[in-house]
Amino acid sequence: MALGADLRQAAHACGHRGSTAPGLLEKSPCTQRPCAAQIVYEVHADSTYRLNASGSSCDEKYKSTQQKLYAKTRWKLEGDKFTTSATNFAVGQSYTVSVSGNRMTWVGTEGQGTLILQKQSP
Repeated sequence: MALGADLRQAAHACGHRGSTAPGLLEKSPCTQRPCAAQIVYEVHADSTYRLNASGSSCDEKYKSTQQKLYAKTRWKLEGDKFTTSATNFAVGQSYTVSVSGNRMTWVGTEGQGTLILQKQSP
C-alpha cells in the first residue's frame, strides 16, 4: 500500500490504544457514543484527511459537528513522520508511521497513543 493511495480507517476512535493527551476525556468516544464505532476516517491521495460519519447511526447534529471539525484537515509525510493539521500545519498532530501490507500504523510522537489504519473497499 502506497501512502499516496486513498485509505479509509474504520473506528479510529474505538481502536485508539495508549495514553490520552492532557485535558482530553479518558473515556473513548465509543464508550460515550457507541454509534461512533461506525465512523470512518479517510486519508486521501490529495492530502486531505476527513471524518466520514455518513454510515454511523449517530444523531445528525453530532455527525455534522464532527464532520465540520475535519472539513479542512490535511496531512503531510516527511520521512516516517506523518502529520495532520487543520491550520495549514501551524499546529498539528504528528505520528511516526509504518506500513505493512494494507495497514498503516501511527505511533504518536507526543503521547497520543497508537492508531492502526486499514485500507477498506470504497
